[in-house]
Amino acid sequence: MVSRLITAEAKKILYLKWSRIYLLVTVLASPAFGLLLSLTTRMTTGRAFVDLLPREVLSMNLLGVDLANIMLIVFTAMSISREFSTKSIQVSLALTPTRTHLLTARLATVFGLSLVFSLITVSAAYLVSQMLLVAHQMPLLGLTDVGIARMLVGVMVMPVFYCVLTAAAAFAFWSGAGAVTFSLCVLAVQALVGLFPEDIQTWLMPFTPQSAVHNLAGMNPPDSWESVSLVVSAAVLVMWATATILVASWRLQRKDV
Repeated sequence: MVSRLITAEAKKILYLKWSRIYLLVTVLASPAFGLLLSLTTRMTTGRAFVDLLPREVLSMNLLGVDLANIMLIVFTAMSISREFSTKSIQVSLALTPTRTHLLTARLATVFGLSLVFSLITVSAAYLVSQMLLVAHQMPLLGLTDVGIARMLVGVMVMPVFYCVLTAAAAFAFWSGAGAVTFSLCVLAVQALVGLFPEDIQTWLMPFTPQSAVHNLAGMNPPDSWESVSLVVSAAVLVMWATATILVASWRLQRKDV
């Protein structure tokens, strides 16, 4: 039952022309943004490109995934909220009496699609970095390097996490705007915690999603209080997503559509 719903949800998203165009723009905009940053290092960092370390080049290009992340958050919220505004959600609920099945199918679909596009954008950032390093006759980035592989995988987690969070939030708030606002606020929690005194930051910072993502990617300094075990960082993301999904399930069960 759920597998058929997942197939239907995927077709529902990809069938629309605007969806395909939006996702194509996302795929193109991500490496383009990273490339732009790489070509303007004197303005953005005050250093020439050849003065950067290969890892720094990759890190700069991976900022394009941040742009893709935001675009995918908006896309996820729009895809779900359209069903609310057009009342087509009523048809879906009528065909699927067990509402948790519908929520599970939508979350699974979003998880799968975001994973695919996360893989595409991260791979594009890696390839652009390699081409830039070749063009400037600098050492290349080997995937056998544990640090590089960890960075790529860690960054890949980010869009998947935030898209699932946004999908759940759309059902929790029953609003696309509310879902986008919620996800962006979660994205900004790390910056908000950074405003607190250091003693409070020490306790709270490891439990913010962005710190968890950065830690999974190996971007936190080893002596930072954000540097906790990978298991803890993964658990933080799971807890944030699970809490939002539980609220979404509770709201969907009680929503009179």
